[in-house]
Amino acid sequence: MNTRTLARLAPLSGALFAVLLVAGAITMGNFDYLPSGDSLVAFCMAHVSQVTTGSYLALLGSIFLPDIALAGGAAAGTLAVAAFAVLLVGAGRAETAGGISTSTAIVVYDVYGSIVGTAMPFVLAAFVGAAGLAGLAGSTMPRWLGIASVLLAIALASPVSYMAVAAVMVWAPVVGLLMVASPRPSAAWRMEPAG
Repeated sequence: MNTRTLARLAPLSGALFAVLLVAGAITMGNFDYLPSGDSLVAFCMAHVSQVTTGSYLALLGSIFLPDIALAGGAAAGTLAVAAFAVLLVGAGRAETAGGISTSTAIVVYDVYGSIVGTAMPFVLAAFVGAAGLAGLAGSTMPRWLGIASVLLAIALASPVSYMAVAAVMVWAPVVGLLMVASPRPSAAWRMEPAG
């Protein structure tokens, strides 16, 4: 595979990120908001392999986060790795002889939720917002998508950020597919040697 082909396919990394992150969350299967400690212990003890598999899928997806907006993308990827690593440690604790205590289960789940639900939306706002502004400048995406991206970034930095994070899982593949379908690869995706 030559660099031209890689440059054309690179935008699909956003789609791969979204697919693996959603697959990881679905595989884990616990969508309770602030569950009780007892229900977390029961869930962790009964679903160790689900939590482990889901965490690995999400961690794998995190490495494919595209760098349209390098700082925001890198930070979002780092936070995704940290959040799912916390869950992975919790699953490992649940597999030990003593299992996982109620307080540990609560801390693991709350740390994961804080990273994904509070911190990650803000760095995704930087990522999506920078991509949107580049789109408005006409260099990376259609103008309409640039406007939609800026609006999504605003939502990511608002009290409805939890809904906006779900929208990013649609936005990333759409942007990636549009960039791949574009007749010319954008400067952000060119893989040319320096110099």
